Amino acid sequence: MTAEYPKLTYVYGPPGCGKTTYIKKQVAKACANVGPERVMAVSFSKAGAKELAGRGLGVPKENVSTISARAYRLLGAPVLAESKVDIFNESRHLDDRLIETASGKQSSLTDDYGTITARTTADGLFSSAQTSRHLMDDPSKWENKAFYWFRDQWMKFKEENDFVDFTDLIEKAAVFSSVDLPNKPLVMFVDEAQDNSPLEMKLIRNWGMGMQHVVIVGDPDQSIYAFKGAAPETFIDPTAPNRTADVILGTSYRLPEKPRKFALRWIERIPDREPIVYDSLPDAEEGGVFTDGGSFLNPAGFVRKSQEHAQDYLDENVPPGRERIPVMVLATCSYMLKETLAQFRRTGVKFYNPYRLERRDWNPLGSLEKGITSTERLLAMARPDFGVWGKKSRFWTWADLKKWTMPLGKDAFKKGAKAHMNKLIERALDSEKGELPPLEPRHVKAWIQDAETYDRIMAADYKFYVSLCQKSRQDAFKYPVAVADKNGSMAALVSPPLIVVGTIHSVKGGEADHVLLFPDLSRTAHEAALKDRAQLQESTRLFYVGITRCSKSIRISSPGGPYAMISLKRLAMEIMLDGET
Repeated sequence: MTAEYPKLTYVYGPPGCGKTTYIKKQVAKACANVGPERVMAVSFSKAGAKELAGRGLGVPKENVSTISARAYRLLGAPVLAESKVDIFNESRHLDDRLIETASGKQSSLTDDYGTITARTTADGLFSSAQTSRHLMDDPSKWENKAFYWFRDQWMKFKEENDFVDFTDLIEKAAVFSSVDLPNKPLVMFVDEAQDNSPLEMKLIRNWGMGMQHVVIVGDPDQSIYAFKGAAPETFIDPTAPNRTADVILGTSYRLPEKPRKFALRWIERIPDREPIVYDSLPDAEEGGVFTDGGSFLNPAGFVRKSQEHAQDYLDENVPPGRERIPVMVLATCSYMLKETLAQFRRTGVKFYNPYRLERRDWNPLGSLEKGITSTERLLAMARPDFGVWGKKSRFWTWADLKKWTMPLGKDAFKKGAKAHMNKLIERALDSEKGELPPLEPRHVKAWIQDAETYDRIMAADYKFYVSLCQKSRQDAFKYPVAVADKNGSMAALVSPPLIVVGTIHSVKGGEADHVLLFPDLSRTAHEAALKDRAQLQESTRLFYVGITRCSKSIRISSPGGPYAMISLKRLAMEIMLDGET
């Protein structure tokens, strides 16, 4: 019945136009009208949900989540088949095993653009099967016999073991309406809606039945997940009743004038897109659009410019609480970043990707919250040094001692001392056995080989420390040592890097002062764009997302091969040469 449909509002949020701020204001109004417990917000990604939750929406914590997390709780936290892929591999006697899914790191499947980054044929079949379900396709249209076989085997595996996969979560939860959800919400906000598949939007429509108001927020121009079924046209349901006037957030607080106009001219290459016009702030700086003669094969210019931008940022003396990301170096595929990463490592330049901490190649210094890395061992060793840690310097704890002594060779200790020390460390860290007294200098001096060795370690002599480590472990320290050498101190390892490196997909939702962008596609994506208009438009939107991460300037390199969108650099050069924007 028409009366069951909620009031429906579509909100267009172009890059940097404050859609999260808009959502927060509207959530506050909804809470005042119906109560916080009856307002919910869902987002496409964990990062999006985390950002919403971090804005203090004033609703119960469980009311803000990704769609899949909400569905998972709604279905009673079933056992996920993706976490049991080893069993699937063994039971089906697959020579070509599922790898990416088994690892639990499915985000890596979306790091490279064009097709799913499948390490094995089975990975590719799995991804194709899930995509077809998200598109709500008729499986008979697939011509690949291996696809049919794999899909059948996967379905049987789930049935035999009473498992569900991530797509099942959406399919099964899509049968519910608002009255079936906890607290029977009356208002729902859907963020990043342009990235949802037809199946996910079906779930949203069904969940909204019986609610008073559903607010769909997104930007069709930033729809870049075609490989999982998302498309700009999925964002809007033209048949929906009770649709209110669309809301367009028309001012970008991020993009300066030149990059904004560059981005708009680029996205306007898509002839049948829904036109969305937005302006920069009235007092926005002009910003910059530049080109670079290098490429992903020879990125020396990008490496040099990244360091210049990072130094300019340091010279600003940005006050605490107002930190920004100064630089992003972006590509459509991770392999295009290999030479950039290699040059950064060779020259001791710090970089990371805070959006993909599981990618160790993008986060070689590691994370102090993610296990024990060589960087963490060095910093644990240097903990007493004020020059490294400043006011946070202190004498070692038992946990510090375990970190920095573990890789040391036997020559660093007196005879039999390391084994004795390790027993005490385990005892101190084992709460069930009771804590030992705090570690004191006399303890460490009793174990370390001699006074000179102790004094040099206390002075944070990192090269001396590495020389004491086992030969097999010393290579792991090369990069953090190079960073310390370049900056003259290990203090450089304490502060976060200023340069982000990653694929465009990996940083979606992020921003930086300056973006350095390689214009290349993978061969697969390039060939698909030549054959399929929809794929060409997807590639255009992908580079639009890359361009619009910048808040000061965008710089486009030369192509590194034959599979580039040459027109991207041509447009940038046109703007540079004649000032036409």
